[in-house]
Amino acid sequence: MNILILGGSGRLGAEVWRQLTSWNNSEYNDRDLNIIAPQSLHDTYSNGTLLYEALDITNRNSLEEYLSKYDPDVVINCAAMTDTTLCESNHIMPFMINAWPLRTIASWCHDIGCRLIHVSTDYVFGGWDQSRYPDGLPAMMLDDYAHGDILPPGNMYGLSKMEAEHYITNIMNPPSSMNPGYTIIRTSNLFGGAGKNPTYANKVLAKAKAGGTITVVDKYTSPTYVPHLADVIVDIALRLWVFDVDNTRRYANAVEHVVGGPCTYLEFTRVLLYAMGYSNDIVVGDYPSRVVHPSIALQPSIYTDSWRNGLINLARKAADSQ
Repeated sequence: MNILILGGSGRLGAEVWRQLTSWNNSEYNDRDLNIIAPQSLHDTYSNGTLLYEALDITNRNSLEEYLSKYDPDVVINCAAMTDTTLCESNHIMPFMINAWPLRTIASWCHDIGCRLIHVSTDYVFGGWDQSRYPDGLPAMMLDDYAHGDILPPGNMYGLSKMEAEHYITNIMNPPSSMNPGYTIIRTSNLFGGAGKNPTYANKVLAKAKAGGTITVVDKYTSPTYVPHLADVIVDIALRLWVFDVDNTRRYANAVEHVVGGPCTYLEFTRVLLYAMGYSNDIVVGDYPSRVVHPSIALQPSIYTDSWRNGLINLARKAADSQ
């Protein structure tokens, strides 16, 4: 069974790779997994887990050749440009990385009969601030953009991720025995794991270490511990191929929300600082940002462990590393 992890050098992709490798080497393994995790040509960060040749997912021909060469049974797409501020400065790049490759990936998976697990975001929700873009958006960014059950994203990152979802749902419906379909996983406010881009938790802890007061916004969020999310992804990737109903394999498309549960930024920050041994003062206020953040907190449709238990695990790992 071939499993291709796109974005394997990132925070989430590396953890998915680690858990799949650990499962593959365990006594519970009842199948031979070939775990393929290419290095990204757009990412100089490396965590030492990657074993396969580099892949430029923005190059359609290279992407199709790579898929055909390794012939995966499951594609797990964790690749993304997640720096929301940078996405606001460079309007094309988030679509080159986050959206347009999914048109190629979804088409290949549909034609070959490969399952696709795609990691999306709560940033597909929100409200678009027209005043930030008085000249409007390039038409190619709005290609086939429609989704009746959610609000338009409030920034370029969210819009690029929404377009990726739209490619997948349009191309890979309906599922069948020849088209195993897709699972889109929307998640939120990741923390833990190792990655190049700092998370909200990383930024708070850096400020706490420097001393002084921590300012948080008066909004809700759904923090998610990376190993908890990776555990759900691995479970989905493996279970999808052993589902039998009356000796018939069952296929279904799904859009799932996998988060550690809703809370306020104030509550999360307080517990984070306490868990990590800091006692900085915290105030609620506003801070300038070019990015319109989601106005809601995702409610889980697949339950993983809570963000509080994630912070306990994060603190334990920090203590063990000292």
